[in-house]
Amino acid sequence: MNGKMQRVPHSVWGGKLDIYVTTSGSGPDVVYFPPTGLVASDPFVEALASRFTVHAVEFPGTSPEAPDAGTVLGTLWDLVLALEEVVLQLGLERPAAVGVSIGAMLAAELGANFPRLFASLILVGPLGLWREDEPLPNWQAEPSHLPGLLFADPLSSAASAAIDPQGKADEVIALRAGQIWALGCIGRYIWPIPEKGLAGRLHRVAVPTLVIRGDEDSIVPRLHAEDMTRAIQGARLMSIPSARHLPSVEHAQAVLALMSSGNP
Repeated sequence: MNGKMQRVPHSVWGGKLDIYVTTSGSGPDVVYFPPTGLVASDPFVEALASRFTVHAVEFPGTSPEAPDAGTVLGTLWDLVLALEEVVLQLGLERPAAVGVSIGAMLAAELGANFPRLFASLILVGPLGLWREDEPLPNWQAEPSHLPGLLFADPLSSAASAAIDPQGKADEVIALRAGQIWALGCIGRYIWPIPEKGLAGRLHRVAVPTLVIRGDEDSIVPRLHAEDMTRAIQGARLMSIPSARHLPSVEHAQAVLALMSSGNP
């Protein structure tokens, strides 16, 4: 990974809220919205930074300096507007947006509400849709089941490093507490179901879009991914074999390869 890592707070929402962005790597600009709360550490940032200049946006409330930041925003629309302010403050010329899980939902919301904000969208395991004939598991209600929902092989080295990091006891405890807190922060916007009207807005996405899912993902079943792909004109759906909800962790290089071959 080339390029110096820099973490900067961006003051938004009339100065009431700081949202932190960490920039690393070198190459074309990518704004990255991570799977907040699902993993204690996110190795996909380093993988992206091997090819791109990555601007990783922290979800309000998950930054150690401002754990109560999420309470400043009342609705999903407030969150989307605040994130748009952050992206504009970065001063980038129509970067690509990459999102994973709830991060993909937020990237899709930004793409739908602000069609000229990004040059392309890569949505990995995107939440945000609902089908009565194929409801999603309420994974937030039973976080002990998360490893099996997130990873085809929860005991793999990649999965273990992301969800069960090693280190000093106090560091691991802090990471665990932060993970639980982050789940609460995102729960305000996706619990009990993540359907907040995105389906009716997706037709506004006006940039090349690639939807990627693990072929064993039960949090975002294939029908959900197909619905999202159909709703976005020209979007493409591609799958990662032997992966569940976080192929970006289990098979980071395969996701990068699809991003290149899909050419969104």
